[in-house]
Amino acid sequence: MCKLMSISLLCVLACVLVSCAHDDDPYDDEGMDIDWPTLNPNRYHWNGVSNPFFETWNWHVVVPEDKASFDLTMGVFNPGSDDPNTRGALVYFSSSEDGAPFFQTTSIRDFDASRQSIDLRIGDSRGTQTVLRGSIPGETPVEFDLRVLVESEWDSTMGILTNIPFLAFNWHVGALLARAEGTIRVGDRVHEFFGARVIADHFWGREFPGPATRIVASNFTDPGDSFVLLTQDLLLGPLTLNDVNIALLSGGELFEFRSTDLNVSATSWIDEEQGLHVRATRGNLRIEVTALGVSEGAVEAFVFNESGFSTGGSVYHDATVQIDIFTREEQSMTWERRGAIASSPATVAFGVPTMYQDIP
Repeated sequence: MCKLMSISLLCVLACVLVSCAHDDDPYDDEGMDIDWPTLNPNRYHWNGVSNPFFETWNWHVVVPEDKASFDLTMGVFNPGSDDPNTRGALVYFSSSEDGAPFFQTTSIRDFDASRQSIDLRIGDSRGTQTVLRGSIPGETPVEFDLRVLVESEWDSTMGILTNIPFLAFNWHVGALLARAEGTIRVGDRVHEFFGARVIADHFWGREFPGPATRIVASNFTDPGDSFVLLTQDLLLGPLTLNDVNIALLSGGELFEFRSTDLNVSATSWIDEEQGLHVRATRGNLRIEVTALGVSEGAVEAFVFNESGFSTGGSVYHDATVQIDIFTREEQSMTWERRGAIASSPATVAFGVPTMYQDIP
């Protein structure tokens, strides 16, 4: 009996893995498809069964000399739905320069992605570790062509929760700091750049978190500095965990704060001037983050749910983020300010990504 159960279990597992495979993978060898899921968190993760499901790859580009910022996103939503009206793929663009966001949703048949590494296609748009190229048709067409060089990754973005199979929500920062050269064309306006700063992150899962706050900043005085933050209500079965993940790359050091680490605490609040504040402490290290310019000038971003795609949330591309760093002596109650850095512009997003909730 046990042997029969083991054989049945292996058959089910084999069927699931086969359903995860797909054709046209760049890792094919002599015509044999080896596109099995790997542990690379940048890859495509849908297991062929889960529904609803979402997955987006996001590139945040800042051109320091122009003080301009751009967001480019490629993704897929509800690929396992039987209803073609609730499933599809998305290419999205917004910026500090060009007003309202631009996006295209298309058939799921236009989407293809590798399960080995980051390599995805949506129609004529493609995103890899080093190339981001494509277009968004419309009355004001958008075209983008970037070459990207990753300098720093954040391998363990969610700490002990990083890349866990079947987790309802996942976040991974594939490029904590990268450089890009290329062009972005929006209608008749052309943005051409060399040495732009890039942060690339990646979301996937079955359930979007409760209202989330995300900060992405890389336009610091030191071109080697970078900052990302995500706070959310993470759903773990019947439990809701207030989850905070922060990475600060400054002066060649990486400072990490995760609420899943037992020695980390974090709080956030908004003051009378509508500035957002986040304080995170790990042992004898503390940072205080202040984001200003989040009271006006928002654009809508993408929102997915079981019914498909819509827009919502608030994204501010022209925010200013200041980060104060404090340390203290062992067992001391007195915090001393070690330094401060600031980025303008920076991107601050409220309620993005979101699912099953109203956004204030």
